[in-house]
Amino acid sequence: MNLQDLKIGTLMTLSQNEQYRIVDIRIEDNKNYIVCSTNKKPILPIVFEYRIIGEKLQVREEKDSQILKSIYSKLRNENS
Repeated sequence: MNLQDLKIGTLMTLSQNEQYRIVDIRIEDNKNYIVCSTNKKPILPIVFEYRIIGEKLQVREEKDSQILKSIYSKLRNENS
């Protein structure tokens, strides 16, 4: 995935043909995050931390429960 593709609504495909739809792009604690949903049922949320290396994006799934709780809580409050 290239930097110019980093937009809400974009379909992101990872190396194992896993597809995610970008729902939000956030910065929390000086780290960049992409909030996504799965593209197939069951629709589930997932958060990736991302880095920009050259013009390419490198992502890794965020598994820290405190960070996830903070992001989901802020999303819920912003959309209530």
